[in-house]
Amino acid sequence: MEMSNINEIIMPQGFEQVRDAIGQILYTEIDHQFYLTSDIDLRTENPDSPMKVWVERFAAFDYTDLPTIEVSLAKGIYENKTQRSADGTYSYYIDIHTFGKLKLHKMLRICRYILDNAIYNTLGFDRPFISGTEIKEFDIAQNKQFDTRHTAMGRLHFKVRVTEHQKLIDGLLIDQSFAKIKLQQSDKGYYYGF
Repeated sequence: MEMSNINEIIMPQGFEQVRDAIGQILYTEIDHQFYLTSDIDLRTENPDSPMKVWVERFAAFDYTDLPTIEVSLAKGIYENKTQRSADGTYSYYIDIHTFGKLKLHKMLRICRYILDNAIYNTLGFDRPFISGTEIKEFDIAQNKQFDTRHTAMGRLHFKVRVTEHQKLIDGLLIDQSFAKIKLQQSDKGYYYGF
C-alpha cells in the first residue's frame, strides 16, 4: 500500500455547507410565514404538516409529495486561485413543485424574497466566508398536457460566492534541511561554508 501524502481529514467544503444552509433557511422561513399568515398554500395537503424542503433529492416527485421544494447544487466556478484559497461561485437550483401556477408564482415570490433579503446576505455564516449572493433568474416548466392535477414546477437560479480554503504544506525548518552548505557570518560579510 502506498503512503498517503495528505495527513488530515478533508472537511466539508463551502459549497456543501451553503447548500445545506439554503435548505434550512427556506424551511424555517416558510414555516414561520405560515404562522404569520395562516396561508394553507405554505403547507402540505395536511395543514398540520410543514412544507418539505429537500436537499439533493434523487427520487422523482410524485403528486403525493407536493407542494415541496428541492435545493441542489448545479455547478461551481473557481477564480483567484492561490496555494491557500480559491474564490468559488456556486450555482444552486431551488426547484418548487406545487399544484397550480398561481401557487407556484406565490412560492417563487416567497423563496426569492427570503434568499434576496439582506438578513441572509451571508446565509448566516460569519464574514468573510460568503462574499455575495444573488438570485439570477427563474424558469417555469411547461405543464404536461394530460396532468389532471395541474402540477407546476419552477426553478430559481441562486448564485453564492464563497472563499474556499485549504491547508498549506508544512515547510521544513532551516536546521532540518538536508543542505550540506550553510550561510555563515564573519567580520568581512557572509559566506557559504560547511
